[in-house]
Amino acid sequence: MGKKFRAAQAAKAAIPFKQGASKEERASAYHEAGHIVADLAFGIAVRYALFETIIKGGVIYFHGYTDCESATWVEESPTPERYLAFAITQMAGPAAEMLWGKTDEKIVAEASGINQGQAAIALGKALGAKDGDNVAGAMMACFKFCERFLQDQKAEVCRIAEALLQKKRIEADEIGTETPEKVAKMTGYLSGWLAQLHVGPIE
Repeated sequence: MGKKFRAAQAAKAAIPFKQGASKEERASAYHEAGHIVADLAFGIAVRYALFETIIKGGVIYFHGYTDCESATWVEESPTPERYLAFAITQMAGPAAEMLWGKTDEKIVAEASGINQGQAAIALGKALGAKDGDNVAGAMMACFKFCERFLQDQKAEVCRIAEALLQKKRIEADEIGTETPEKVAKMTGYLSGWLAQLHVGPIE
């Protein structure tokens, strides 16, 4: 996550984790939990999630992965609302990491840059952006939305993150699903929120 997002974050209370969990592990676990909770909120099935230790050039990375149907979900009905929802699911990982992963400038989940790129592309499609348009304002609004949404879902984010820390991999039956009523409520917000976002020329 870039510095412009970091500067806007206030200090957040830590959530208890298994004894001995490192900063990197917490960041990765919360990152994946954020993706999962956002996916479920839109009724997107999550098959499993995991995180693992990878060593590259003598540096230890904690790499997380969530196996879900979000891309297929958008392709089935590529509406502006679904592109917006996809952007939210992408930004929810970095947002959760910022809120509770105790991440600092030197400890950033490797996937965050990829998530931002995918979210920017999806927001551009949702808003009908043309070449030369700037989606930075929409990206910031999307990130702030994710923060508010995840704060409301804090208990569920914590439950999933803790399960990932304990087991390293969790399956669909452990992850669960969201109720149809809550999915309908969440998707119902999209059209109204979409109307509040905008793109403009790059200055």
